[in-house]
Amino acid sequence: MAPGESNKGEGPDSRCGGGATTPGAFSVYLTFPEACEYARINRNKMRTLLKTGKIPARKVGRTWIVPRAAIDAFMVEPHARARLAVRNLVG
Repeated sequence: MAPGESNKGEGPDSRCGGGATTPGAFSVYLTFPEACEYARINRNKMRTLLKTGKIPARKVGRTWIVPRAAIDAFMVEPHARARLAVRNLVG
């Protein structure tokens, strides 16, 4: 690097997605706050979904561990049911 140049934006964190802002961007499992933010669901609703089993998760000690795939499946499910209902109406 030449004198006076900045290396800002370079380095291991700027490449390979190290500076991601998405919660748990590279994690298969999310903590409770990360899951709330990822799903854009408030804490009370998320807690209800986890306790009723609508989003499958595990509790490790006092911490909920939520699979990202479970949130994705839950978010897609209502849309799949709606598409199926429309198909049945149309014939």
